[in-house]
Amino acid sequence: VYPVPVHKQAEDGSWEDIDNTLQFSSMTTYSSQSSQLREYYTKDGLQLVKLSRQYKRGHNVTLNLDQGVLQWGIAGAQPATAQVVEPEERSGDDAFLFLYHTVIKMRYTNLMPDVDVGYGISPGMVKENILLQARQAQHAFVSEYNVGQWEARQLDEQTIGLFDGEEHIVSLSAPEM
Repeated sequence: VYPVPVHKQAEDGSWEDIDNTLQFSSMTTYSSQSSQLREYYTKDGLQLVKLSRQYKRGHNVTLNLDQGVLQWGIAGAQPATAQVVEPEERSGDDAFLFLYHTVIKMRYTNLMPDVDVGYGISPGMVKENILLQARQAQHAFVSEYNVGQWEARQLDEQTIGLFDGEEHIVSLSAPEM
């Protein structure tokens, strides 16, 4: 038994492995100012998650759900390049039981002096980890969210829910140190 979903049902009714492997996309958008989009995205997870190759303030992470899009990032972050964190090799029974493509990790180093940010993507969840590399590192942060058309409602002291009318779309949990 796994603590997260590991399979999803395909359109033909068969079951297939969830694959959150991060793929790199580089495409040009055409608008009044042509720009190059470079991002990583999950290959075949429960939701489409996109992470910018270069950390961008306010909209580094994009979570695409059936009902809309949620974007967020840390205010005041310096540009940093993403690094996919490869899972450790497993041995014994772990080598057969560990699902290498289900839980994926990415890290941005030195977004602020002595501060890294890591993301863990698993079925049904994106976890943001702020990693302090020194005792004197900044320890207070502001996250910026773009919730689109959804309404934010406080559910309890630790949780904000995003709603479309009465439909609860997703929850945001308070950070822990």
